Amino acid sequence: MSRWSSFKSQQVLTENWRRFLQEEEQVIYGLNSEDNPDSLQNLLSGVVDDGLIRQIVNLIASAADDEGVMLEAVTLQGSKSERDRVFSAETTKEILQGLSGIGLAGGELKKVIKVLNQWGRLNTVKFEKPQVAEPDTSAEEPEEEAPAELSPDEYSVEDYDGDEETEKVPVLTDSEEIKSKNLVDKFQRAIVAPLTIMKDTYSNYVEILDFIEKIQDDREEIKELYDQGEYFEAARKSKELFDFLKSEEAQENFKNMKKLYENGGINKDASDMTDAEIDQVLEGFFDFILD
Repeated sequence: MSRWSSFKSQQVLTENWRRFLQEEEQVIYGLNSEDNPDSLQNLLSGVVDDGLIRQIVNLIASAADDEGVMLEAVTLQGSKSERDRVFSAETTKEILQGLSGIGLAGGELKKVIKVLNQWGRLNTVKFEKPQVAEPDTSAEEPEEEAPAELSPDEYSVEDYDGDEETEKVPVLTDSEEIKSKNLVDKFQRAIVAPLTIMKDTYSNYVEILDFIEKIQDDREEIKELYDQGEYFEAARKSKELFDFLKSEEAQENFKNMKKLYENGGINKDASDMTDAEIDQVLEGFFDFILD
């Protein structure tokens, strides 16, 4: 990963990272926007306390990051990227396990799941039903033809009633570890949507595509560390990647990419997102990343 050699440059990079960490949490329209009455944060208001709302929003944001589910758009209802807002059965299971591990009391879990289903319907977000292992039946029983696979909109997380056994997710207790985990969550959410769009819309430019894929490789490495519970190392790698994004090499690439975008030189049709969604994400990213 490229580095500036001078002490002054390192100071600038460190200050950039510090500013990034001190910024307000990134607003994602479908998750934590106060202006969107159908955001998950607003729908959960009054159901659980603010601390639990933040944990639930972070859980869904992390799952959306893993699946490439786009929730940043100005409007989600009826968007042409609707097919990109489906959580797989495996991820739905992980969401349910995560909800079981954050300390919801009494009937709060069922209430939260109902809110998630309401949120999904309002924002055209679908949850595939987790597969439940069937008990072994006698070998003498005749085999039945397997039923056709259900489409995502025929079920939702509402099918989970809280009685099914789920693997307990370990709850973090170390404050520094929790802080590192949250920082990685925030950084990943800040770059996943722009990188996905850039990979599609700048595909005609070989050098730019190589640059984007290099960043994607680093992001995937951070994600692997995160998934393994190596939050300190993931946070350190996130800082390294942020430093690179603020380096002269990366800044020059981003400036050229912004010029191409402003001059109509990118292929928006290559993305499943609408032009308005692409504009919102790219303009926000360039404003954030360019010095």
